[in-house]
Amino acid sequence: MERPNRPFDPFRVRRSCLAVPASSERFIEKAHGLPADEVFLDLEDAVAPAAKAQARANAAAAVAGNWGGRVLAVRVNDASSQWAHRDVIEDAGGLAAVNAIAAASPRLDALVFGPADFMASVGIRSLDVGGQPSGYAGGDVYHYALMRILIAARARGLQAIDGPYLKVRDTDGFRRSAASAAALGYDGKWVLHPDQIDAANEAFAPSPADFARATRIIEAYAHATGVEARGAVMLGDEMIDEASHKMARAIVAKGRAAGLTAP
Repeated sequence: MERPNRPFDPFRVRRSCLAVPASSERFIEKAHGLPADEVFLDLEDAVAPAAKAQARANAAAAVAGNWGGRVLAVRVNDASSQWAHRDVIEDAGGLAAVNAIAAASPRLDALVFGPADFMASVGIRSLDVGGQPSGYAGGDVYHYALMRILIAARARGLQAIDGPYLKVRDTDGFRRSAASAAALGYDGKWVLHPDQIDAANEAFAPSPADFARATRIIEAYAHATGVEARGAVMLGDEMIDEASHKMARAIVAKGRAAGLTAP
């Protein structure tokens, strides 16, 4: 069944998507108290082969629990493994088929970039997952993959989540990676450690200044169209119109979802 087109929904926050090994009941319990927007129970890379069955049972039990309204997800195993029942977007074939994957099911909410398997698939010469390979002079080595995933997601009304940054003690590096993905238009980032959660939440929420300005744009545009019957208006030294209004609404929606309030 093909998913109908729908407008992008900015209200469901996924700024920080915390990976939790489903084989660890202790880690699952700890995740309940962490300020991540989404928790996803990992059945794949974080789980040893001998622990796969127990991890699946733990995940099933956790899904039935109370997560306080947060998004809860499960990462399944690779399609080529004996444990999997479906594929994920992590290699060259997945990226080439990303438009079809985005349209594969009406139950799909987001596309997530898996950089490690993707790097191995295309032959990127680096072991620094989430970082830039030494010697590459072309800018951001992930830009094409990220943009292609983003366009496929937005075309189907889905959210887009950037992949993990494996150097969990390198907070500055994580912040740079998150800020770059946020500037591109991504909704959040896969986090591997509790120390990365606050940085992700900050990077993918509008700044108070942007939130305040977006609020003023919405108010000015409403006055211009509703009272003055004009389609464009000056706000300070900037002309705002319907396009400006759409951008402002998206920023305000994300800000409200992150707990910001208008000044």
